[in-house]
Amino acid sequence: MKENSIWHTLTLIGGVLSLPIALVTIVNWMLDFSLAVYLWTLAVLVIVSLGALIRINGLRPWHPKFRPPFFRLGSRRLSLRRKINMRLRRPLYEIDYLEPTKQAGTTEIAPEIADFFARKTTVIIEDDPVGFNCDATIPVYAIEDQITERKLLAYFEENRDEILGHGIFFIATPSRRLDAEHSRVINQQICAALEQFFRKHGRPYRIIGKIDSCLRSNYESEHRGAVGGTGDFDLEILVPAYVEEGRITAWGTQYIVCPNRFEPMHQSEYCYFNGLEYGNSNIALWLEKKTGGRIRRNQVGLVDVEMLRSLPANEICDRYLAAADGIKALVFDSVAENDSVSVLNVLVGLDARTEKIFYKLSASMINVLIRTYAAMNPAAEKPAIAPAERGVIVVGSLSTITKKQVQYIHNDIDMSLFMMYNSEFDSKDSDKIAEKKKNKMVAECRKGSNIILTTEFWEDKSTKYPSLEKRDTALRYFARIIEKIRNSNNWFLFVGSDTALYSVLYGLGIRRFYYCGHLIPGVIQCRFRYEGETEYRTFYINGGNNGSEDLFRRLVDKLSPRSGAAAV
Repeated sequence: MKENSIWHTLTLIGGVLSLPIALVTIVNWMLDFSLAVYLWTLAVLVIVSLGALIRINGLRPWHPKFRPPFFRLGSRRLSLRRKINMRLRRPLYEIDYLEPTKQAGTTEIAPEIADFFARKTTVIIEDDPVGFNCDATIPVYAIEDQITERKLLAYFEENRDEILGHGIFFIATPSRRLDAEHSRVINQQICAALEQFFRKHGRPYRIIGKIDSCLRSNYESEHRGAVGGTGDFDLEILVPAYVEEGRITAWGTQYIVCPNRFEPMHQSEYCYFNGLEYGNSNIALWLEKKTGGRIRRNQVGLVDVEMLRSLPANEICDRYLAAADGIKALVFDSVAENDSVSVLNVLVGLDARTEKIFYKLSASMINVLIRTYAAMNPAAEKPAIAPAERGVIVVGSLSTITKKQVQYIHNDIDMSLFMMYNSEFDSKDSDKIAEKKKNKMVAECRKGSNIILTTEFWEDKSTKYPSLEKRDTALRYFARIIEKIRNSNNWFLFVGSDTALYSVLYGLGIRRFYYCGHLIPGVIQCRFRYEGETEYRTFYINGGNNGSEDLFRRLVDKLSPRSGAAAV
């Protein structure tokens, strides 16, 4: 990563100018030009080179508020040796920050957090319902992709007492899997309905959007939708690290922590997603590309891990306020769980001093926020849960990790594997095929088997991901099957964000449920009940990139006894 100082700019200029100077000098020596021709030629080449440099890097050195790319709020005082080391190890020259014995940073939440929750209701709009660890019972309202503002407003009014009674609630949307325009529309409808609802009831609120730690996002569409629904924002804040799953932000760049190395996110399998591909893990460059230049790289401020661990939160806030005129977005580093607490303390201070902020926070940050809220608002006694003996694991994720999890468990004696093959989606009789599999699954459920329902997509080597049309077809088949067996004595595990949301809405047929913590690490426990029922039912959500190979096995062992049913 380029060093964030004026020396970086001078280095670039020197490097660019050295080439035309050398070139003109050599040509002059060979052709014996006059001094005037030499100087004129050199001047033209220097001007052209500087112009190209400024154009390429977005630099405006003549501007009174000039800052080099990725403006850092604090100065970095390093020795020459460490500067050289930094350039050689790009950019994780401070790897010891990741060692538990050397991790610094606070574990204490600032007391101002009480005012943070009391001042406004927090609405978390998520583009996928995975990654959360809620110790409190937090309501979630699932939104389908064809919702209208009028329907949303009526829905909020229907649940008025619950919404106004909670300091926090979630709205789950399919934003990530939609095209850019559709994503903008649905976010605008949600934000406009929220604006009307809270204005009517005289309650201030803030919107926090979830950002994917793998950087897959309709970022600009979601921002334009929020602006269209609520008006302009004064500042955009991004905290993309999900440290519990080894996805960190270090010196403004997103990494996956792998054995003996740190892999830039854009070099991983997760950067390939229909319409959401990207080619750089540096957040400032990623943001410039995602916003189409609305935010330039040199308009992005960085609060790095060094600042988080060495400065109090109020001082970081003061530094931002002193430089606020030149900053449109703030990016926060985070490489350990304690860093998330430090970031939250800074956000609490900025929230109190800044009128309107567009938040994009990772699951790590939202988990810290919810845990803090839960500690301040103890939940009532948990309701009774209807017993479930057998499970249905619905796998829509295409990640390598999920593939290994399916392969690990599908040969077990008490598991029945049902595969939706690629050829079946293209068949004229696809509906009949799906109906037959549905009937077989119902029969297996009655026999007491645990079931895995998945697709052949991750076996397709011709493309990284199937088309959205094929994926939607698979989700519709999943929903039809789940709808048929949802009233049987089963628990459900939905693997993959799109799979989870679609299955909940159209398979289980519910729009409201509750996050209730983790059953095992990475697996979110959710509760719901149908109208007229007294007992709650459960389902579970797991992200496609989460967990070890034996995750499904451990979950089945915890929730279902071994049976001895034959594999199908």
